[in-house]
Amino acid sequence: MPILRNSRHEKFAQLLARAKFGPSEAYRQCGYTGKNADVNCQDVLANPSVAARIAELKAGNAQECKMTRKEALAWLVDVWTCICQSVFKGLEALEGLRRAPSLLPM
Repeated sequence: MPILRNSRHEKFAQLLARAKFGPSEAYRQCGYTGKNADVNCQDVLANPSVAARIAELKAGNAQECKMTRKEALAWLVDVWTCICQSVFKGLEALEGLRRAPSLLPM
């Protein structure tokens, strides 16, 4: 689906697809004013072309966020390695203090 012709509708769809704001705040962020933003945003949401554009953008976002099992496992290994290195550095520092008791405060 192409970009919506109404630039406010397009911005509204993009803000909702990115989950940056709820419908009322997204409505205001698009330059709409008025006391009834909570009600008026529902009119924009009910527009079939806006709803389709939001669905399309969300599907694209979900596709970009997919991670394979292999990538997830590699990420977990990296995190675990980093944690272990930090722990071992801390243990080495404690061992150094144990060997040099004169450095410890009394």
